[in-house]
Amino acid sequence: MYNKCDVNKIDSLFTDDIEFYHEKRGQLLGRKNVMEALSKALCGDKSNRVRRELVDGTMRVYVLEGFGALAVGEHRFYLTMGAQKEKLDGIGHFANVWQLKDGQWRMSRVLSYGFRSE
Repeated sequence: MYNKCDVNKIDSLFTDDIEFYHEKRGQLLGRKNVMEALSKALCGDKSNRVRRELVDGTMRVYVLEGFGALAVGEHRFYLTMGAQKEKLDGIGHFANVWQLKDGQWRMSRVLSYGFRSE
């Protein structure tokens, strides 16, 4: 859904009180603000595409008893600009807190950090 800019599916993954911390964009609070930023940055320019890919072997998931889970790992980010060939833009870390509520898993806290060019 991220790689295809499916904003409706992305929106359904967040809690209303989502907190998103990005090392370059700072803090975003609330689903509306997070979705507005993602829609503009990720899906705003149809000629540019970002693709995220999990780095094999980096994903770890930890139980948060009575709440949900913490997922941490690394992603590679690929960028396609206009008619140019896709290229590796860099690698970054993520830490996502998932809340299990009423049988639904949703992200309540997102941290994106440690981005580096490769």
